[in-house]
Amino acid sequence: MFRGDGPALPAGPGKAPGQLGAAVMTPLPHGNWATSTLQEFKDAFSTALQKLLEEKHLYQAVLVDLSLTRPPAARGQGRGAQDSFLMGNSRFASKREDPGETLDLVNALWYPEGCAAPDTENSQGQSSEPAKAAGQSFVLPPVRLMCADCQERTTFRADLPRCTYVQGKDAPDEQSLVLSYECQACGNKRLTFLVSRKGARMQLSGRDSIEMLPVPPGVPKAVAKYFAEAQAAHRAGQTLAALYLLREFVVQFWHLLPELQDALAANPPASGREIAEIYAAQLPIDFRTQYPSLSNCHQSLCEAIDAAETPSDVFQVCSSDILEHIDGRRFRRLSGCSSSPFGKPASARPILQKITGILGSGPASKPLVFL
Repeated sequence: MFRGDGPALPAGPGKAPGQLGAAVMTPLPHGNWATSTLQEFKDAFSTALQKLLEEKHLYQAVLVDLSLTRPPAARGQGRGAQDSFLMGNSRFASKREDPGETLDLVNALWYPEGCAAPDTENSQGQSSEPAKAAGQSFVLPPVRLMCADCQERTTFRADLPRCTYVQGKDAPDEQSLVLSYECQACGNKRLTFLVSRKGARMQLSGRDSIEMLPVPPGVPKAVAKYFAEAQAAHRAGQTLAALYLLREFVVQFWHLLPELQDALAANPPASGREIAEIYAAQLPIDFRTQYPSLSNCHQSLCEAIDAAETPSDVFQVCSSDILEHIDGRRFRRLSGCSSSPFGKPASARPILQKITGILGSGPASKPLVFL
């Protein structure tokens, strides 16, 4: 690297300072190199936090990209790597890493830019303000999250006056960040995150409110909360709870169907397995062969719950089959669907009559022909 990244040794006879030849270009020491890339460190922390809030769920974590903690020559090491930009002894000097220098920034206190330091003291009775002065700041990035009020993914930005952090008891690289984000679309919904940091690792330790994913439009609104909570539990790693909520969604869906009301009234209280048999018996044969069985999904969920087993594929397979089954009912307009939770299908006759009346209101009007 020859753009001032390292001082040139005195030139030899007939050579100008900085000219290749007798002059050898040496890189800066590791600590100075890391300091010169402070902005890259800040960007790495902001990028890691953005990924954590957008893509990860409760108790999941991300690692800050620490490739910048090593000098360019060290990053290029490996089979086939060449240090063509360094010459002579500089190539070997650049590879002598000193963890005490290169990881100073990583192990330092990092706090959100514009966030006030809490009025607290650490275990040694020292105020947090001096620690903040010795630390480094990073920008809280905007994130795209699901807004319960907007019912879609919108942009959330940090509300800095309501953001704070707590330094670790002993080590400066241990922190707890309390981050408040506000929806920029409606201005009403606020989300609060608890992020725990240990060195280069960031973990989502808590959030308020709980993450709710958008429910597919075919799911009846009366029972949509069971499906949404099942998804949230599954993403948080609570698979057994997710299976129970998904099974409850199926049972409550059956209770909503008008064609099952008489059978349920004649046999109270019916168990889930009994309702599954009644429901399967009233389905057309061609529908049962064309679409996944809701009764089989209920049975698979019951078996997994009774055995207290949490295979990862049961939830995925059952939730996919349930949605396909419900979409099949909507598409086929089965008996009873006109008064089912999906609502009555709209008729096109009033629209055609209105168009005919508008276009055929003139004196020389002709009947409309629809091809």
